[in-house]
Amino acid sequence: MKIELEALTGKGAAERAVEVVERKGSGHPDTICDSLAEQFSLALSRAYRERTGRVLHHNVDKVLLVGGQSRPRFGGGEVTAPIEIFLSGRAVSRVGDSELPLAEIAERTSRAWLGANLHAFDAAAHVRIHTLVRPGSADLQSLFARGAGAAALANNTSIGVGYGGYFERGSLKDRPGSRPSGRPLLESLPWS
Repeated sequence: MKIELEALTGKGAAERAVEVVERKGSGHPDTICDSLAEQFSLALSRAYRERTGRVLHHNVDKVLLVGGQSRPRFGGGEVTAPIEIFLSGRAVSRVGDSELPLAEIAERTSRAWLGANLHAFDAAAHVRIHTLVRPGSADLQSLFARGAGAAALANNTSIGVGYGGYFERGSLKDRPGSRPSGRPLLESLPWS
């Protein structure tokens, strides 16, 4: 095995001999939380489309996982306190005169993902799922209502994202001041 060490010098990732990447498996709490939020959102989107023909405003990406407790032993063990999962956010809960079963959707999709992705995990007994979802703001709900039948609108208050990527040597990082920043940047963006 060859081990290579390199001092951190401020070089960009593309210029280093070693790149460090973190990989989180399916049992990592971050992966579990992200996956449960995604499954909940997908199920809500399907439920909205079935009832209204379109996806209604929802933002259910806040998930907290509180670890359980166990008494492990060789060849098995015992769960003494279940994992607690809290799914929260904003979502339309009423369509016309009917109430959508948000907690039921969250629990069903969460238990299905947990059972399918975590080895030796009893998704019926080893987890408690709590749904803390409230209606979205009136502004976002009305934005979605105005866009009915049109192209999909943003499901959040964010209007854009960006990615800078890696820069080759001699590019922007070596030429400070070559692009607007601060007040010049703000003045060049009238909508900011």
